[in-house]
Amino acid sequence: MIMARTQTQTKEKITQAAKTLLSLYGYQATTIDDVITASGITKGAFYHYFKSKEALCQAVVEQVDTEFKQLMADIPQKLPAIEKLRHIVFALAKLNFSGQWVNCRLMIKLMTEPHDESPSLAAQLAEFRNWYRGSFGEIIEQCRKDSSVSTRTNITLQLDSVMAIMMGSTLLNQMDAMTHSPNDFADQVLKLLKY
Repeated sequence: MIMARTQTQTKEKITQAAKTLLSLYGYQATTIDDVITASGITKGAFYHYFKSKEALCQAVVEQVDTEFKQLMADIPQKLPAIEKLRHIVFALAKLNFSGQWVNCRLMIKLMTEPHDESPSLAAQLAEFRNWYRGSFGEIIEQCRKDSSVSTRTNITLQLDSVMAIMMGSTLLNQMDAMTHSPNDFADQVLKLLKY
């Protein structure tokens, strides 16, 4: 039992170190040696769990994908559509502004890099992006149907605007901690969609 817990802890140390490094420097600039040093493990321990940097990155993306999907699943389904949108924007803003959650920054960093040598990683990231956009798109469509947001603006433009704001706030927060609350941020996003 202790051996299994130690193995789980070692693997978690590796993925957490990789998550932080990949969110800061991206896939191309992060090396296996960087991950080994940051996690305080041996090269042998790294290769016991991951056969390559690509395999590690795929495991990290899978973990992050699961965390994002859990956030979406945690939205109370009985809420009106506009409150569902507010719920997820607030949850993401709160996590991002905390400085402890690097998932948004990580996915932005990875999705904006070329992955020509790793088609499976590129496909995994494209699948995540499509799911993420689709999830927001479904909620915005519900908001349009119940007239809680404007229908004068094209839905694709509304979705692109929300995606750009979410990405922009993540990157801005990395440069300088946000001074407004996640509540204020969520209110501003919803206000944008009403016009």
